[in-house]
Amino acid sequence: MEHDKDGAKPEQSFQQNADGKQGNRERMNLDDVVWAPCPKDGYKTAKIKDIGATDITVKFSDGSPGVFGYDDIYPTEKDLKRTVDDNCALMYLNVANLLNNSKERYINDKFYTYVANILVAINPYKNIKGFYDAATIKAYKGKSLGTLPPHCFAIADKSYRDMKVFNQSQSVIVSGESGAGKTENTKFMINYLVHNYGSGQSSLDAKIIEANPLLEAFGNAKTVRNNNSSRFGKFIEVHFNEKHAVDGAQFSHYLLERSRIVSQNKNERNYHIFYRLCAGAPADVKGALKLQAPEAYHYLNQGDTRLFGSQLKDPMLNDKGDFVRTENAMKKIGMAKDKRMDVFKIVAAVLHLGNVEIIDGSNGGAEVTPKGIPAINAAAELLGMDATQLIESITTRATKIPGEATLVKKALIARNAIHARDALAKALYAKLFDYVCELINKSIPAGGSSFIGILDIAGFEYFENNSFEQFCINYCNEKLQQFFNKRTLKDEMELYKTEGLKTKGVEYIDNQDMIELIEKPRVGIIDVLDEEMKLPKPLDSHFAETLYNNHRKNGRFLSPRKSPVTKYKALTDSEAFILRHFAGAVCYNVNGFVDKNTDGLHDSLLQLCATAKHSILVKMFAADAKRKTGRGKLQLKSNGSTFRTNLNILMEKLNSTGSSFIRCIKPNEKMAPQEFNGASIMSQLHSAGIPAVLELMQAGYPSRTHFSDLYGMYKKHMPAKLSKLDPKLFTRALFQALGLNTNDFTYGVSKVFFKPGKFAAFDQMMNGDPEHLREMLKKLSSGSSKPDGDTTFTAYGWRSNSKRKSSIEELQQQQFRPTGEDGSSVVDKSSFWSSSVDPRISSLDQMSSFKRRRRFRKSKNGSENWKKNAGGKKKKNASENWKKKNEKERRKKSEKCGQKWKNNEKLRKQGKRRGTKMQKIQAQMEADMARTAAEETAKRQREEQERRDRELASRLQMEQDEDASQIGLSTAPTRQKNIAKNEKGQRYDLTKWNYAQLRDFINTSSDVEMIKSCREEFARRLQAYHKWKDQNKASGQSTGTQSEARMPDNVRAMAEQAVSQTGSSAPVTVNKKQRYFKVPFNPRQGGAKLGWWYAHFDGNYVKRQMELHPNKEPILLIRGRHDLEMCELSLEKTGLTGRKGAEIFPHIFDEMWERCGGKLITDWKPPPRRKQN
Repeated sequence: MEHDKDGAKPEQSFQQNADGKQGNRERMNLDDVVWAPCPKDGYKTAKIKDIGATDITVKFSDGSPGVFGYDDIYPTEKDLKRTVDDNCALMYLNVANLLNNSKERYINDKFYTYVANILVAINPYKNIKGFYDAATIKAYKGKSLGTLPPHCFAIADKSYRDMKVFNQSQSVIVSGESGAGKTENTKFMINYLVHNYGSGQSSLDAKIIEANPLLEAFGNAKTVRNNNSSRFGKFIEVHFNEKHAVDGAQFSHYLLERSRIVSQNKNERNYHIFYRLCAGAPADVKGALKLQAPEAYHYLNQGDTRLFGSQLKDPMLNDKGDFVRTENAMKKIGMAKDKRMDVFKIVAAVLHLGNVEIIDGSNGGAEVTPKGIPAINAAAELLGMDATQLIESITTRATKIPGEATLVKKALIARNAIHARDALAKALYAKLFDYVCELINKSIPAGGSSFIGILDIAGFEYFENNSFEQFCINYCNEKLQQFFNKRTLKDEMELYKTEGLKTKGVEYIDNQDMIELIEKPRVGIIDVLDEEMKLPKPLDSHFAETLYNNHRKNGRFLSPRKSPVTKYKALTDSEAFILRHFAGAVCYNVNGFVDKNTDGLHDSLLQLCATAKHSILVKMFAADAKRKTGRGKLQLKSNGSTFRTNLNILMEKLNSTGSSFIRCIKPNEKMAPQEFNGASIMSQLHSAGIPAVLELMQAGYPSRTHFSDLYGMYKKHMPAKLSKLDPKLFTRALFQALGLNTNDFTYGVSKVFFKPGKFAAFDQMMNGDPEHLREMLKKLSSGSSKPDGDTTFTAYGWRSNSKRKSSIEELQQQQFRPTGEDGSSVVDKSSFWSSSVDPRISSLDQMSSFKRRRRFRKSKNGSENWKKNAGGKKKKNASENWKKKNEKERRKKSEKCGQKWKNNEKLRKQGKRRGTKMQKIQAQMEADMARTAAEETAKRQREEQERRDRELASRLQMEQDEDASQIGLSTAPTRQKNIAKNEKGQRYDLTKWNYAQLRDFINTSSDVEMIKSCREEFARRLQAYHKWKDQNKASGQSTGTQSEARMPDNVRAMAEQAVSQTGSSAPVTVNKKQRYFKVPFNPRQGGAKLGWWYAHFDGNYVKRQMELHPNKEPILLIRGRHDLEMCELSLEKTGLTGRKGAEIFPHIFDEMWERCGGKLITDWKPPPRRKQN
């Protein structure tokens, strides 16, 4: 045995510590404070009390214990009150610290925060003075992300600058649950863009700003979760001209919630315009419209009839005052007084239609009651219709009988007549909403081809009763979540791979199977619903049964009996179905699905609307009247199919633009300020995909640009001496001039990438202002700006600052030196060959020729002497003998070569067979590993989906019963028993022993077999614990750094390779020898060693361990006292036995141990063993 020859001798390189003092490394212990899951707060601080092979036992501050899986425990920040603008700046990037950071900021009225370049906005439910005023709008103009506190203005400005620099339209996707603040953030961003980059035309800017409140009046309503909930989706495009000034806008809308027009849930309201008209219209307008208080109307009194600004309180809403603002917005888009009155007439007519009472008459047909006559008369008058014809169209249906030329009117029963009345009301309001949107778009020019689009659509929804509207909204959010995953995760990882960047991959739930379940041709939910609509007698129950027949084996489709919510378990398969969305499982009641999917009008009602004496009404129904079929009912396209088509068009538009994301979060269900429901917020963060983004951002690069784009931006301002540089070399020169830290960015094949939190440097570089560009080029030309400290670019070929020439001179010299894709210099092979290799070959040829001539001369002289001295016969015999000898030698050589060739051929065939066999074995191993990895990934995704289902069910249960406590289930996996026997034959389950009991038994017992079992169990726990520590290391800290190096990286890598090849189930070979090893730590750049690592193995596991680092005190560790800081791997897994020169003699280890003060540590005795019950 011999020790390593690398490096200096230990006694010459390391400070001695005769007192046995340890280094300054922070010790880990079982009282570490961590984040543990909490059903109420999301996460709470707790102390680790025990570690297992699959779980951790903690103790909360109130004394209650908890057992959780390693994946659910996270390390805390050192200062829990410290906050950061960008969560990527946290020391430990995890969702628990993100939640705590958001909470601390929210309490201090800082409700915006970043996750890289994604904005997380938590609704404050109050006005904060000066937060959105003109001064703040001006302050964010042209500022980079990170230079000012997080704000939606910063996202809007980033989108504007990206549009300008990359010459590509941009989209901002504002997403979140109802009540999370999407609509408000949308308005603030539009206001920001118009004020900072407006056209200067006050009328155009005012139209763009006021269009959104007008849409809110007709499309927003109060729900149980939000007082101003958008019940439709809108995509607002703010267009810009060639000078990048606002010159137009376009508004697109999707899926207005029609069912709300005729019915609402308890504590919810109809659309705002109804209440504003009743509360704020002047007396003469009310008289002309025959309006009363909201509670007088059936379409309003099913829900909440209270008014904002009176019985209801909200800082942003006031029904009476908002009517004035609505009317002013109508004026600004060019609606004259008579047109405004026509709109109000339709709104009022819808209210009067709801009060038309219909019953079954004596003749079996439906008829309007005397109480309903005034209402039908009022509605007919406002719509410009004949009251008698309106009654007849509602209570009868015109049907074509085969063989008859004319239509025959058939009386409807009361239920069907009420359905026809409601269908008319829904059609009137929906067409009016389309008309208002059309007027807005006509009043505002379309503008240039470049635009910034802001998508504001209802977020993921789940209520106690979910119907067709929630189904469509959640379908839309599935598509948007897929888009988010693709842009932020999938495409990002593929880009890193293409550009040659080594980053850690992340796992996320791919919801493509959910989308296919909804929109797959023929068997998807939408197509099945459309087929049900075409049947002679469509039934909701038959629709549900068909879905079960098609999808009962689909993991995304469940029976209501499998729901964790008690109420849903009582429903049958023909009454409801469950879809397991990305955000959690939602139960949909099928009652009304078919009717809500069609909403078609009878022919008679349609013709009545198309011929009414009302200017707007005729225009609204003109197109539909042309599609009359003569069968008594229009065959309209289904609402579901129409929504699917519009949604796909929207997704195509989003995919063609650059994108930014704002994730809006709802802090509590009461819509109250300063209340932070951690569990609810944690669920929303998971649904928004933020944890996956955090994981990717730990090693990712959220900002990037092409070398050619950067070069092109500066090219027209370059002096001649810079124009010769290629784009990549120019980029490096620019970064050197800016003094950027090399740790903040990296070079890919075609792009440069920036680390999270370095947006300021990136945006400084990408600022397209001509003056700024000239300033940067001036710095570059003069070389006046020097990098700080060790940030010079010597790694890329430049010398140190103190010795180099000016930047440009040196770079121009490098310009003619070819470079590889990684930026390193590439030698010209042809010139290298001609200058170095050719002369050597020429010399060798000359020497070889000289030797051949010399041998020839010797051979010639010898032949002449032989001829002179030899006789006749003697000459002949000698010649024959010489020939025979040469022939014999030739045959022998030939046979030898032939045998050698045969042996080589045999070996080649054997090697080929062996190689083929090894390839098959290797392929089988790789296939097994891939299959195992895929199974583990699928298992984790199933567990994550189940967790989200439980969280959603828990939130719904708490909303239904506020006094109910959430179910706090342990997240710990089921422990597999580890039975061991002692000398007396007694059996123990070691998984029930805690960490201290195992340690004490190992150090104090004399039972050899039991100690062996305890050591194996102890090692399993330490390995799991250290794996968790490595996975949750501090930001910027690599595994195995000097601060927490339990073993060198090469030992760790060998262990990981052994685990991946053999698996955790491989049997452990017991080693009873005392063995000693010495291994150097990984070298720094330049070759200097970090230090030495000594290990004394007593059997399979380390008993003593030393870490010696230059200019630091020695770190000496002993089993039983420092277990959590020592190497936890078995000797077999470390690979040390197969490493040449690693094993040393015992006396070498002992001498170094004593020299470093190890005697005092060795004298330590473990505490007496506690008895195991």
